[in-house]
Amino acid sequence: MIAPFAIESLKEHRVRQLEAKLKTGASWQEHDYVFCTLHGTHLGPKHVVEEFKLLLKQVGLPDIRFHDLRHSARHSF
Repeated sequence: MIAPFAIESLKEHRVRQLEAKLKTGASWQEHDYVFCTLHGTHLGPKHVVEEFKLLLKQVGLPDIRFHDLRHSARHSF
């Protein structure tokens, strides 16, 4: 079961992704990914980790491994 807040976030993400697809136009590469680059291509694992580390730094959170996120999920639905 997916928490209602997660479903809502994914719906909002899909709208933003469709907007990016329209903005990109002919250079969009359709692969039906949920999360992708601004051109529709796959996100490499290194890129995801780098963006995660940057986000942690920007919001002043401690440096953790991306894998550690699996320990932070709580069933609250």
